[in-house]
Amino acid sequence: RGFIDDENSRGNLSKKMLRAIERMALGGDDSRSISALPTWISVHPTPRSGTRLDRHEFIDAITLRYDLPVIEPPDKCPGCMKDFDLHHALKCKLGGSPLRRHDEVRDIMGAICHRAGLETTREPVITPDRIDPNTGNKIQGLRADLLVKGLDTTEGTAAIDFSIHDASAASYVNRSPAKLIKDMELKKHDKYGVSVAQKGWTFKPFTLLAEEGAYGGGADDVITKLAKRIAAKEQNEQAKVESLIRRRIAFAVIRGSSRCIRSKRVVWNKVGLYVYDG
Repeated sequence: RGFIDDENSRGNLSKKMLRAIERMALGGDDSRSISALPTWISVHPTPRSGTRLDRHEFIDAITLRYDLPVIEPPDKCPGCMKDFDLHHALKCKLGGSPLRRHDEVRDIMGAICHRAGLETTREPVITPDRIDPNTGNKIQGLRADLLVKGLDTTEGTAAIDFSIHDASAASYVNRSPAKLIKDMELKKHDKYGVSVAQKGWTFKPFTLLAEEGAYGGGADDVITKLAKRIAAKEQNEQAKVESLIRRRIAFAVIRGSSRCIRSKRVVWNKVGLYVYDG
């Protein structure tokens, strides 16, 4: 924080680099609403713990951390043929890389729930699809990403929905990372909260930043409760378990974001095999 607050130091940095450093320092008046970033860069890499990055993944992690230009990028996105840069790579749905990144985080959290002895269901139905009686069109219902039984209480059920956001995108430039996460959590609550409560469940927004896996209050609540259960079950220290969970999430997000950058984004319908609808 001292470096961020020093005017002489700030004056020597570009606006983009300042924002990247502020993101790592959790800048903003509401910084308490976001967890401390995992110190992934100081973690000893081992295959067993899932903390090893290959050369491209490590380079991409540094690129994301400091919002640097992508090394050796294509001129155009190989999927949609739009101009290619870091922020386009993180949001372009063609090829399914953002979806696979999302699903990997969901599946890791599902595995951690099982380790804690909790039962889970993927993509639980909150409200079913229905037909609009006036137009005959299908109205899509609501689904969460993960349903966890026993997370809050022995008999209670929690619906978790995961989302990953590029904090350095132009559309978010006027919001601090903490404010961005808080806004996205509120948006999720507006979408799911009432319907989830009507089923007698609790709703947990699990909102992450694409850069390194920083997360807000909803995710922190889930991680803390899982770590407490695992620590008691395995007779381990809760703080140590929490650290391991955070690392797994951070590395999953980094690898997923790297795939978004490096993916060839093959559109299979061009060769008559498959149409990806995003």
